Amino acid sequence: MSGYTYDKDATVIVTVTLDKPDKPVNLMDAQFGATMDEILARLQAEEDLKGVIIASAKSTFFAGGDIALLNTLEDMPAAYKLSEELKRRLRGLEKLCKPVVAAINGAALGGGLELALACHGRVVLRGEKTKLGFPEVGLGLLPGAGGVVRLVRMVGLKKALPYLMQGTRIDADTALKEGWVDAAVDTPEEMFAAARQFIADHPEPVKPWDQKREALPGGKPYVGPLADVVLCKFAHTFKAVGREPAPHAILAAATEGAMAGFDAASRIESRYFAKLAVTDEAKQKLSAFLAA
Repeated sequence: MSGYTYDKDATVIVTVTLDKPDKPVNLMDAQFGATMDEILARLQAEEDLKGVIIASAKSTFFAGGDIALLNTLEDMPAAYKLSEELKRRLRGLEKLCKPVVAAINGAALGGGLELALACHGRVVLRGEKTKLGFPEVGLGLLPGAGGVVRLVRMVGLKKALPYLMQGTRIDADTALKEGWVDAAVDTPEEMFAAARQFIADHPEPVKPWDQKREALPGGKPYVGPLADVVLCKFAHTFKAVGREPAPHAILAAATEGAMAGFDAASRIESRYFAKLAVTDEAKQKLSAFLAA
């Protein structure tokens, strides 16, 4: 299948380079699922695999979801199914039992950042075009492939909410400071060297949410100062955006998910994504994006 190259070196590290044919960027389009299934099957069949590097042949790492595909979703069951299918594939990377590192050579937005967060490690290349973020709120949506769940569990609810609800894009050094990535480097050579070093340093990686006792950074949203933060956020959101559904859904999905286990939180995210995907607001914004 086209869409990627698969290179295994003498140290049994596999570099999967995503390269969507006839497109300037990599997208989570209709073919992405089959491509990921094939990649996962090949990785799972490897003997003595030491690690995986996910890279891009494009000038950006991964542009995110396919707006045209999202605009075809006609009902909540179809939207929920799409969200869950994407999550199943990204969860396959996360549960590979070998270190998987995203080599982020440019923009990683929306679904592209969700792909990176599903990896065990992330190394980002500094540059003017390097931006990370979740712009879905501007399209009337929320990150539906695990972005809400993973970012909250990585950095905590208080730090995650502004990025999720405002769609802010950040550069490589800010991503490092905020705990989104493990290293920021200046050259492609340094990027791949850092990815290999991560693999060497983490031979048997386990995400915090896959450990027996997961501690949410900053605490749970129903106790202590964080409970006040959430209440203030609800009030501010209503004042700032009125009844626009996406910010409210993001806040609800993040807060409810923080009170649940990872799998339940993922389903909560999928349900809110499905509700948003069929709203008039989302349809209007998706159509306007395509027409621009």
